[in-house]
Amino acid sequence: MQAERDCCAARGRLRMRRRTLRWVWNVLGVLAVLLGIAWTLQGLNILGGSAMSGHIQYTLLGVIVLMIGLALVGVGSRRRTRSA
Repeated sequence: MQAERDCCAARGRLRMRRRTLRWVWNVLGVLAVLLGIAWTLQGLNILGGSAMSGHIQYTLLGVIVLMIGLALVGVGSRRRTRSA
C-alpha cells in the first residue's frame, strides 16, 4: 500500500515538473520571438534609433533568434501522448 502511494506521489511530482518546464520553454520562446522581431526590424531599418539600425547582420541574427524562439514555443506547447 505504501509503495503504491509513493509511486503516485512520484508521478504527481513528475507531472508538475513537466508542466513547469513547458511553462519555462514557452516564456523563453516568446521572449526570443519578441527579441528576434525587434532585431529583424532594426536590421531592416524599420525600427530606428539604435546602433543596430540598418545593419544586415542584425536582420540575419534577428531571424535566427526568431526561429529559435518559435522552436522553443513549439517544444513548450506540444502535447504529450499518453503511454499505456
